[in-house]
Amino acid sequence: MRRQVWTLALLAAVAAIATSTASLANERLVGTTWRAVEIQGGSVLDEVRSDITIGADGKISGSAACNRMFGTYTIEGNNISFPPMGATRMACARPVMRQEYEFLRALIATRSFSFDKTHLVFRNAAGAEVIRFVAQQ
Repeated sequence: MRRQVWTLALLAAVAAIATSTASLANERLVGTTWRAVEIQGGSVLDEVRSDITIGADGKISGSAACNRMFGTYTIEGNNISFPPMGATRMACARPVMRQEYEFLRALIATRSFSFDKTHLVFRNAAGAEVIRFVAQQ
């Protein structure tokens, strides 16, 4: 009996730590504007911004490169997903449109996120990095 109580207490402590860690990660994620510095392993155009702001209200907004984008997200722990989003429909130069296409495609493929020292990293279902961001100052 004592062993079962100890096991349950240990499991509860581990769950509390995991919840607390996920909560801290979510606090860091939400409310910050994140600028993409790599998309699908490639660099981004210097003069073009692809960024997102993840709101506490379950909404996302930002710039895909040429067009403004908006939508919703779902988050559970370090899992995050973005259903198809809306966007304005302007046309830009081909390299800008290519970056926008890759950025939106990577967002739709995103299934989880993590932080390293200075970056937010989105990963797909296989765990491969799809977008690397820095916090916008």
